[in-house]
Amino acid sequence: MEWQPADIVAFKTPGFTSAVIRAVTFGSVSHVGIVSKLDDRLVLVESTTLAAGGAPCLVQGKRVKGVQVHPLSEALTRPGKIWRYPVSQRLTPKEERRLKIFLLGMVGRNYDYVGALASGPRLLRWASWLFKEESLNSLFCSELCMSAYCRLLRMSTRSASIFNPNSMLRRMRRRGAVLEPARLK
Repeated sequence: MEWQPADIVAFKTPGFTSAVIRAVTFGSVSHVGIVSKLDDRLVLVESTTLAAGGAPCLVQGKRVKGVQVHPLSEALTRPGKIWRYPVSQRLTPKEERRLKIFLLGMVGRNYDYVGALASGPRLLRWASWLFKEESLNSLFCSELCMSAYCRLLRMSTRSASIFNPNSMLRRMRRRGAVLEPARLK
């Protein structure tokens, strides 16, 4: 199966931070990104505190923290384990444009440190859902991906901000938005 816009790429990277994220979110991954097109090539759009191993963002032309774009081929060479969660139904050309416009509109937004922390433990996620309005002024990785799926009308939620990488992937699988993951490395 070939790569498609809206495929989710999930990472289990080595290191302490990744281990903590996996432990508090009860899952096997610590980071996610979403595939889109930039010009005619497939790219990974992600929100991270890391400048993707030092690579500059393709859109901003520099190393950044927050929402950024990298060649999909580069992302697949990162250390650790990587899975592909294919979109369950190929996007229409109109949906591909909507995804690209939404994601490019998010590029340059800051990383949401507070939101990422609040999305971890279940009690904090529950409190966030009750009291926090969704804000896309700054984003963490799964918040970006879930927001994109909501814009495509492939998922719906009151707030994409309550989903950590593992809870997002579990919800997407249960709702049939993505297919069974394939481990790439």
